[in-house]
Amino acid sequence: QPTIGYCQGMNFVCGILLLIMAEEDTFWLLAAIVEDVLPGFYHPSLIGVNSDTHTLHDLVAIKLPAVAADLESLGLDREALCSVYVAWFMCLFNQLPSESMLRVWDLLLF
Repeated sequence: QPTIGYCQGMNFVCGILLLIMAEEDTFWLLAAIVEDVLPGFYHPSLIGVNSDTHTLHDLVAIKLPAVAADLESLGLDREALCSVYVAWFMCLFNQLPSESMLRVWDLLLF
């Protein structure tokens, strides 16, 4: 897929997939993630992940205004928070404990 470049987050996703499935299955699942499940996330422009991080920021402001106010009082503006969200999204939440991360993956992928 020539429009998709390598992004640092792919190595975390691929590494975890290799721990739980065979190499060929990992390849095809990674291809499905990049092309179908999360289109634009790993595109050189990062259009998909940028769109989703800003959407998450807006949803927090609408659905959890107290949380949004607390984050703002800490000096965490939209750009600072979106940079955190990008790390979560690009690595598919691998910063969570393994059991929680795999549960998120189940919800996202299966």
